[in-house]
Amino acid sequence: QTEMTVTPIAYTEQGGGLITELRHMPKDGKFEVEASLINEDTNDINGHIDSTGEFNIDQSWRWGFEGKYTTDDTYLRRYGFVSPQTLTSNLYAEGFRSRNYFRADSFYFQGLKASDSSDTAPVIAPLITYQHKGNPDRFGGQTTLDSSFVSMNRDTGVDLTRLSLRPGWESNYVSSFGEAYKFSLNVDTDIYHIQNYTPSGQDEVDGFTGRIFPQAKLDWRLPMVKQAENYHQLFEPVTSLVVSPNNVNPVKIANEDSQEFEFDETSLFRRSRFNGEDRAEGGTHLDYGLQWGIFGDSGGKTTAFVGQSYRLHKDNTFADSSGLEDRLSDIVAKVEVSPNSYLDLLYRTRVDKSNGNFRRNEISSRIGVPLLNVTTQYQFFDKQEDSEFDGREDLYTSINSQIDQYWRGSVNVRHDLADEQTRSIGSGLIYEDECLLFSSSFTRAFFRDRDLKPVDTVLFRISFKTLGEFQQAY
Repeated sequence: QTEMTVTPIAYTEQGGGLITELRHMPKDGKFEVEASLINEDTNDINGHIDSTGEFNIDQSWRWGFEGKYTTDDTYLRRYGFVSPQTLTSNLYAEGFRSRNYFRADSFYFQGLKASDSSDTAPVIAPLITYQHKGNPDRFGGQTTLDSSFVSMNRDTGVDLTRLSLRPGWESNYVSSFGEAYKFSLNVDTDIYHIQNYTPSGQDEVDGFTGRIFPQAKLDWRLPMVKQAENYHQLFEPVTSLVVSPNNVNPVKIANEDSQEFEFDETSLFRRSRFNGEDRAEGGTHLDYGLQWGIFGDSGGKTTAFVGQSYRLHKDNTFADSSGLEDRLSDIVAKVEVSPNSYLDLLYRTRVDKSNGNFRRNEISSRIGVPLLNVTTQYQFFDKQEDSEFDGREDLYTSINSQIDQYWRGSVNVRHDLADEQTRSIGSGLIYEDECLLFSSSFTRAFFRDRDLKPVDTVLFRISFKTLGEFQQAY
């Protein structure tokens, strides 16, 4: 099955062009591509491509890809396409068999920020991952193996090759009192070959280095449930003790995949809070928290969690303002309220344990019925030291309405509270039936970046579902 849509675009001030969308679904997989080409008023021709595909080889193996490219850093934002800070292209193959998993990847990155350079962008080829989980043994445990091999090269900057082996053993136990235990042992081994890397205050590294990092972890939780007529409550204390050596990050190991991380309730009980392999969290630390929830028989729920971490020795691996820079961590918490289909509320926070200041706040809510509902999202993040991401504080509000069976509309605004500036406002009106889709939208963007200036965009789109579509922008 193949579908293809060609959309002509006309701009009153920026020329015109085409958007082509292709969807192909053979028996063994699927393929989708979106591509555009626009002749701008400067007589420059720019465009982009965004493609994905996944194909089955047999019952155990498949391969796929993502291909993303644009001719100009600001092109996607100029014309209203989805625009991440970095475009990632990926070619992969993976296999599943019994208790084994294998995957091979290659990656190419195109940075779209003004500070990005193609000379320093890494090319990763290959990244090979193999995972295995053994059968249960006579002690009720299982052996595990996580392994990977990666080669990363740049025109300018650090070149790195790494072999990682992570053998382990884990076991679960539930006591007669209802306590749930999980015990795990791991010995992480990393072998590096690094070139063109100069650590702070050190000579340039050019050759082999590595580390061996043993770690033991014990998790404990005690779920307590109280049943009522139309609901039940859950109260659950949770703790985790991790024991490992201190100072497990040699200065000769370049940090390529663990530069950014966020300490929150989802990462509190991990054996290492870093997302990658180049940095390990050493030392002994105790993580603890309380979880509570009330769950209605009709599907509504309210849950809350609060937790913290304590380590025996301070670890200078963590940057200031990360929440883990001291022996006692910041407090992380989450509250979720969803009593029915008319209200959803989520609140996440990280509180400085020293002075009670908020280092992070996230609030999202949806209130109302289909005829009229309001969605809000508030985000506040403190900037972490040595992070490439700035702190932020903004508020997004959207009012939506399903007017009747065929018509729906919305208005939205995004405001930067830190700079006290409105970033964008917009509205839209859509009519849709079984044959026709008509949409109109207005957007005012106040963002500035290189050739991007505040701009008003009015877009009309008509789609005849059996024939094709046309859109006009002003």
